[in-house]
Amino acid sequence: MLNFLTFRQLDTALLHKAGLNENDVIPTLRIVMINDKLMKLYRLLDGLNDPWFHKTTTLAAAADVEILTDAQVTSFTSGTLTLVRAAGTWRLGQLLSISIFSGAGAHIADFLARVASGQGTATAVLTVIAGTPVTLGANKITVVSPFGCTASALDLSAMYVKDILKIYDNSYTGGKVRLFTPIKDPMIFAVLHRDPFFDNRIAYFHLGNTIDLYIGPSATALGTIQFEYRGKPQLCADFDTDVVIDIPPEDNQILMDEVLSEYLQAAGKETPPDVQARNMEFQKRYDAAQADLSKTMGTVSGHRSN
Repeated sequence: MLNFLTFRQLDTALLHKAGLNENDVIPTLRIVMINDKLMKLYRLLDGLNDPWFHKTTTLAAAADVEILTDAQVTSFTSGTLTLVRAAGTWRLGQLLSISIFSGAGAHIADFLARVASGQGTATAVLTVIAGTPVTLGANKITVVSPFGCTASALDLSAMYVKDILKIYDNSYTGGKVRLFTPIKDPMIFAVLHRDPFFDNRIAYFHLGNTIDLYIGPSATALGTIQFEYRGKPQLCADFDTDVVIDIPPEDNQILMDEVLSEYLQAAGKETPPDVQARNMEFQKRYDAAQADLSKTMGTVSGHRSN
């Protein structure tokens, strides 16, 4: 079953239980506390290979490029190198090829820039790589941003992904599963077009929030792409929307106890003995799991323990 507890319910319940009001511990600090304890609980469950975080979703391949026309750009100011888009968000490090035209269509400026700040927002501050920028004003603008070096890509920016387990579609003979081949080395991925053994295959290379696809020249066209992965729980962003906490519901009490203790300490209050006892028991489980993880990592070939 899915969880039934939302971040808003968790926060409200703990404020009541602790006898606190909204101003005793500021909301932004409470969000940090919740996320910190959520990730601590996730670390334990992930270390135990809890099947809760084994997820599958459908992805759609698209050209790994973004083109913004004049109507999709709100403003650009050359003095501050601030570029504002009408919708969507920027990625940190995003490469931008920008052209500015007059109302009559004459070229005014062409320059190459990179997003220096503004990750996840509509306003980016740029670093100019080449060319001379000009303030947009009443002029027209075109912004072209190639994200990768492939014509097809899978976007993971809206997902919390820890590890990719497999990617496949239904385009094998008779609509059966066709596994995509993972390529770890970017140099190998860049020259797959020269490898005749990949002419009939689909390969992928993972970089950040994007998966680049190589589609062999003789490969069957892409079908319905399934993405199987080890996920992470979505973080708390605010208490105004009802976002369900992505952990097994049987572990809600652990999260509530951990966060309650943080709320009480921040407000200068004592943690009840029963909550302290449960937190100590959880800490023992967490320490034991961490010890097992360190032992496993120390025996893996190619790694050394400290």
